[in-house]
Parts: sequence; C-alpha cells; structure tokens
Amino acid sequence: MVQNTDERQASPPSTTRSSSCLSLISFSFLTANTLLSAYRARHDPWTVAFVLFAYLDLLALFGCLRAIEKQRAEHGTVEIKGSLKVAVWVLANALNVALAYRVAQMMPLALYVVVWGMSGFTIIVTFYGLFVYREPENVKNNDAMAVPFPELSPEEKV
Repeated sequence: MVQNTDERQASPPSTTRSSSCLSLISFSFLTANTLLSAYRARHDPWTVAFVLFAYLDLLALFGCLRAIEKQRAEHGTVEIKGSLKVAVWVLANALNVALAYRVAQMMPLALYVVVWGMSGFTIIVTFYGLFVYREPENVKNNDAMAVPFPELSPEEKV
C-alpha cells in the first residue's frame, strides 16, 4: 500500500469542525432548493421526478465521496477501493446523462447532438481516468526527485 504523506491529513480539530459546518450548510441549502423546486413543479410529475432523482443521486455521490475521504484518513492510502470507484462513476454519469437529457430537450438538433456528444465523451474519459489509467509509481509516492528530467547540455543552457 502507498502511504499518503500529504500534510492535510493531520488537520486540527477546528478545521474539521468548520468543514462539518460547511457541509451541513451546503446540505441544508441543497435540500431547501430541492423542496422548493419540487413544490414549484408539483403539477409536472416528470420534473418532480427529475428533481428528486438529481437530489438523491447527489446525496449518494456525496456519501461515496465521504467514504473515500474516511478510507484515506483511516488507512492513509491514496488508492480507492474498486467498489467505491464503480459507485462514484455510475452515480456521476447517471447525473451527467440525466442533465444532458433535460438540456438536450430544449436544444435544436445540432446542439442536441453536441450535448449528447459531450456527455458520451465525459463518460468515456471518466471511465479511462478511473479504471484504465495507472499513475507512475514515483507520482503515487509523491517522489518528485525520481521523475527523470533530461540534463541540458552546456550549449542548450546558454
């Protein structure tokens, strides 16, 4: 396992407390906006379903991200468990597709294709970034000195 040498892990309790307070304020704001949006769209069941889906998806996504933070704090690892990666990827892309669907409905055909193209591109890139790409070992270990830089010749230095 790779040990995380990041200094942010050893944060003082006041930072953790302010972070929790900020999370609570953000959650309250998100919940209030969801309730207000659902109330305003109460005569359109599809819009209410979209608002509730987006809200629940965001809650699940934030829960997964909290679990990743907790895992990093407890184990000191930089790597994420496979099941958490899959959950984050599925939730983020479900929200991506839902938003693309809602936006694409209002667009002319050319922009409709662009919106869905961007959504598909995002799905492919996030899959590659989370599941295919592997960082070099020296980057994982925060070992900047191990990165091979070519030495300049005396002529190039001038």
